[in-house]
Amino acid sequence: MWEQVTKILKSLNSLIQELERTGEEFSDVIKMGRTGIQDAVPITLGQQLNAFAQGMKRSKQRLTQELHNCNHSCLGGTAVGTGMGCLPGFRAKVNKHLSDVLGRKIESYGDLVDGMMAIDDLIACHGIIVALSAQVWKLARDLRLMSSGPESGLCEISFKADKNCRTPLYPQRYASNSLESVIAACNHVAANNSGVLYGLKNGWLDLGACSSIPLRSIIDSSDQLVAAMDTLTKKVLPSILPNKEFCKRMAESSVSNSTMISTIFGYEVGGKVAHLALEKNISCREAAKELNILPEEIINELFDVSNLTNPDNMERLFEKYKSYRKV
Repeated sequence: MWEQVTKILKSLNSLIQELERTGEEFSDVIKMGRTGIQDAVPITLGQQLNAFAQGMKRSKQRLTQELHNCNHSCLGGTAVGTGMGCLPGFRAKVNKHLSDVLGRKIESYGDLVDGMMAIDDLIACHGIIVALSAQVWKLARDLRLMSSGPESGLCEISFKADKNCRTPLYPQRYASNSLESVIAACNHVAANNSGVLYGLKNGWLDLGACSSIPLRSIIDSSDQLVAAMDTLTKKVLPSILPNKEFCKRMAESSVSNSTMISTIFGYEVGGKVAHLALEKNISCREAAKELNILPEEIINELFDVSNLTNPDNMERLFEKYKSYRKV
């Protein structure tokens, strides 16, 4: 287990670093955020990628903690953990030799009977691996959706062509297929959870595990997840090309930006701005100006999408224009 978790952590560290790097690189790429795959409010591509990095750091902390649970042995407990027939000093000596060979401290379970029948450690460890694979799955799925196109999809990002590129569509299709392989690998990890659960739950009475199936499932999950994370780190993330101007135009034109007016004047006034924008096929900024809700310079500042993605700027704007608030 130690080797499998360590292998995952190595690839995870590289993925987190690449997400943070691309997050910083694309911190000025303003795009439309979505909830329920419908327009929400503006966000930056960098914020989205950094959010994935932060979430994966939590999984890293959980997996690091799980390493400690890989350092317990029930050797010397004999058949059921009572130690019947074990020679004096065996447990201490075998733990010392294991520690010397493995390079980390190995110690006996505090309760050897528990050590023999316990099933929770492997289930908990694989549960964290499944949770991490779900984060990787969502990252791959979201990138695939954002890169859908090149003409009729979201078209928010595309991918760099390599020297072997044969057609204009090749980088897109190559990246899409790579992301599909990541998704398939993460689905495989989720399926392996059944092997872990049922293999351990079928242990009877004083012996927890009934076969090698749980360990084989965990080894397979680590192999699948490492390959998926390495694909994202080495192939997909470094080749992202954001369609910056298109993303900003979509963010500025969305009627969901009427939320700014709703926050100041309430939903009724915000709704009027949204309906006028839809009716005349104009932006909410232009609709607010036509309705003469606020002075033009205030409207321009409130609908500046670079302000709408920054929590500190939002607080500053609300404080600056609090005298206009009707709600």
